[in-house]
Amino acid sequence: MDIEKLHQLAEGLKTRAVIQVGVFSDSSSRKSSGELTNADLAMYHEFGSPEHGLPARSMLRVPLADHAQEIMAPFRGKAAAYLAKGTILNLYKLIGIAAEKIVLGAFKTGGYGKWASLKGSTLLAKLKGSLKKRRGTLAKIRSGQLGEGILIDTGQLRRAFSYRVRMKF
Repeated sequence: MDIEKLHQLAEGLKTRAVIQVGVFSDSSSRKSSGELTNADLAMYHEFGSPEHGLPARSMLRVPLADHAQEIMAPFRGKAAAYLAKGTILNLYKLIGIAAEKIVLGAFKTGGYGKWASLKGSTLLAKLKGSLKKRRGTLAKIRSGQLGEGILIDTGQLRRAFSYRVRMKF
């Protein structure tokens, strides 16, 4: 048995990692929205804002909790193998990527079918503009590309999500 690899494993396991998925300050600003940031917008939608008529549309808590097994399944029991290939940090990064994919999937699927539908007035507002724009929007909704377009008017919020790994010693 190679004792050096055992020491590497022991050292690697002493290091704790925190995998974070969300909107971080470097991706929080929005184009032409004044004071509202992507982080603010994510919070309003994540928890809802009754005073603004917004129902909760979780893109973090609910999808990550519902899909935790799916995120972790490919990595169960493989920490030693990842450590042998280099560093356990690679394992944590892969978990972060998998979690970020779940969050992005929430935007594509309307929160995996759990988000409240858009109000009729919101749908009508999406159809304002030129005839060409309205036809394009309707075509995307019919083809399933927009799925009503919940939370993806400009795509800025969706693109603001990322993951990061913070190491704690």
